[in-house]
Amino acid sequence: VYNVSQGDVLLVSPFTLHVLTQLKNVVAERVVINITEKYINSLSSEQSNLLNIFETTIQNKNYRIHLSSDSQKKMDSYIDTVIKTQGSSKFGDDVLYKLKMTQILLLLNNHQIELENNDIITQNKIVADCVSFITNNLSKPITIEIIAEKLNTSPSTISHTFKKHTGISIYRFITKKRMILAKKLIMENVSLQDIYQLCGFNDYTSFFRCFKKEFNQTPKEFKLNSLN
Repeated sequence: VYNVSQGDVLLVSPFTLHVLTQLKNVVAERVVINITEKYINSLSSEQSNLLNIFETTIQNKNYRIHLSSDSQKKMDSYIDTVIKTQGSSKFGDDVLYKLKMTQILLLLNNHQIELENNDIITQNKIVADCVSFITNNLSKPITIEIIAEKLNTSPSTISHTFKKHTGISIYRFITKKRMILAKKLIMENVSLQDIYQLCGFNDYTSFFRCFKKEFNQTPKEFKLNSLN
């Protein structure tokens, strides 16, 4: 859980469940950039792997980067240009777009290098341990009692702390994580008969109903749409 302030950058990998739980009564702008690993590789070189920032983020489990005021100004400038040049047919705008995307990634990577030796812990430990356990056991039965026993704490503490810091119940989180995994497996062309077991369901019917309720389409419909 992060207290986000002006100048913060959150790096969220594909299929990662995330939610904005609180908003203060202030005017704020949030910019979302969707970027693929393939595109980042196209901007990288043998000397400078721009994916490093994402790999470090996953390794350290710290997804928040707080930029200095100077870096904020640079980032704002880069993003403004990216927005203006995206999809433009004007001569040079495609090159400028690519340049500014490269500068954004360079800024983030250089910032991380400077903070490399700092140990920043921003997550609530109980929530972090819950998320880790759930993520690693999605194919198995998961209850609050099982998690509490694993973390050596009480079910009520697990339930209250998780809801307080995430804004959703732990069972809702488990369902969402399983559905996100299901989408990922479908896109990887895994058999639907295998997927429901890998996602912790006892039978295909239960999985089917949950998927349809969550995404308003059946697993087969999602599979067909993802192939188009």
